[in-house]
Amino acid sequence: MKIGDNDVEIARRFSSLKGSALKDLERGSFIAEGEKIAAKAIEKGIKIISVLAEEKRFESFRDVLGKAGVSEEKIYVASKKIVEKIVGYKFHRGIIALCELPSYSDIDRLGDRIAILNGLANAENVGSIARNASAFGFDAIIFDKRTAHPYLRRAVRVSMGAIFDLKIFESADLKKDAEILKAKGYEIIAAELTEDASPIDDLSAPEKVAVVFGSEGEGISSDILELSDKIVYVPIENVPSLNVAASSAVIFREIAKRSGLKPSGRKN
Repeated sequence: MKIGDNDVEIARRFSSLKGSALKDLERGSFIAEGEKIAAKAIEKGIKIISVLAEEKRFESFRDVLGKAGVSEEKIYVASKKIVEKIVGYKFHRGIIALCELPSYSDIDRLGDRIAILNGLANAENVGSIARNASAFGFDAIIFDKRTAHPYLRRAVRVSMGAIFDLKIFESADLKKDAEILKAKGYEIIAAELTEDASPIDDLSAPEKVAVVFGSEGEGISSDILELSDKIVYVPIENVPSLNVAASSAVIFREIAKRSGLKPSGRKN
């Protein structure tokens, strides 16, 4: 459906995306921004509700949408100027897909390697950690109520769609869920700089592991630290700390290396 200057309201679900992400999640939907991310969502079987496309970029994506069963009446096409008027910011990615929010996984089916996010309010950090987790063979993410939702627009965008590779579990009580994991044989490893923390070089390779990351301001909650089997840090020089997403990449890589996982060489 072609959108003109006088009928911008026809695509109001895409309007002012900067402020609408939480409302989308409450409605059971999320935004996949860009051709690559939208295509990956389709590849992973995520339902596309509707699409807003820049007309110069649409034709190359038409077949992808057709194969996904997205009907023409759910596709809005407009000039770059009008797309930017709708979304409320400069837009360079050609395609925006409104997608159905996938169901959360059960805690019993999260796989052997889990990343736990404890109070990470920054959506870009969440997206970066998701991308790192997928890159190094992790299976799932658990996030608590104080963490930015992994399907926020910015988190999905920064993850480059890697969030679709992972099972997601939303925790209402992180301490209780960590205890459940321990009872199921997971080793809980907290990534935190404390007096009794060990360098990541000393880390073993448990068969089942859950690595906890906290916010850069407050760190990991004390109750989670207390029940952790190990507390580790990344040895560094010249700066007091690494960004939490950068730390996650180092830790995930160390666990992958000790587990015998080899890089695939695949480009994400």
